Amino acid sequence: MKLNLKQILLISGSFLLFFFYSSSCAGQKSKSANKKNLPPLIIDTDITMGLPFKDVDDGLAVASIILSGKYDVKGITVTFGNGTLQEARERILDLLSHLNVNIPVYNGAEDKYSLGVTTEAARFITAVAEKYRGRITILSIGPLTDLATAYLLNKKISGYFKEVVIMGGAIFHEGNVPPEMESEFNFWRDPPAAKIVLDNFKNIRLFPLDVCMDTIIDGEEMKNLSQCTSSWCQYLYNNIKDWYDIMSSIFGGFYPYDLIAALYLVDNSFLTDYRTMPVTVLTEEGEYYGKSITTGAINKSLVFFDLNEERFKDEFYRYLKIGKGD
Repeated sequence: MKLNLKQILLISGSFLLFFFYSSSCAGQKSKSANKKNLPPLIIDTDITMGLPFKDVDDGLAVASIILSGKYDVKGITVTFGNGTLQEARERILDLLSHLNVNIPVYNGAEDKYSLGVTTEAARFITAVAEKYRGRITILSIGPLTDLATAYLLNKKISGYFKEVVIMGGAIFHEGNVPPEMESEFNFWRDPPAAKIVLDNFKNIRLFPLDVCMDTIIDGEEMKNLSQCTSSWCQYLYNNIKDWYDIMSSIFGGFYPYDLIAALYLVDNSFLTDYRTMPVTVLTEEGEYYGKSITTGAINKSLVFFDLNEERFKDEFYRYLKIGKGD
């Protein structure tokens, strides 16, 4: 049977359409399969990066996890802390938009009085912990109200996490909440929630001020960031410069508290001193409200105390995709 030109073109077009469709589907399936092979992770944050007079380390922490490509982030829960719940939601959505990723965001606690109040964040944490029991990790870099509320919904989840990574507390270091300087900010924002988590969860990895104030992001990092020409670098620079200017006049730079906890999950070779020890939190109002203590604790955490600054800075550049001298 002879085919005319029109029939040949029609068959060829159909074949090419089938080929590209099949290739596209195969690519999507491959990406989906690769993502399923990554360890699952929840991020709980009080992000305020980009807001005037607000800390920026949460944004750096979230970005480093996503840009590393090492985790399947199942969702991000937002909470009060550095700012309001609504501010945290707005800032995380802005960050995710610039990273061009689609990760679900769940609203959590509005304040410390939300402890025990069911939120979509608490329900999400509980559901994902149950689904990925023994495999799921949570990175908590704000007040622990969302995680503590999830525990109150289902106390069994305290043993479901592969790791519970927390930035909070001050063990032997002074606190950062004036005027007493006894407590660390995240724990001080909701001491009862911090106590619930520290007293009950297994596999806690705690990053207190002892290690999180071992290094600063200083002028050299800001210079390299300003010279990096990618749109991502410019976004990052524009969102952290004001905070850097404020903190550099006092400390010579800003402390990357939450970023240190996040990079532990990405590449922990920069951490040099850690030990297992009992830690809990004082919850009585007064001078020591929110203070971390090691006496009278009923549960143990793996607590980190020191880092190699040069290795940490290398990871800062690598996992935040910042080129030196670009």
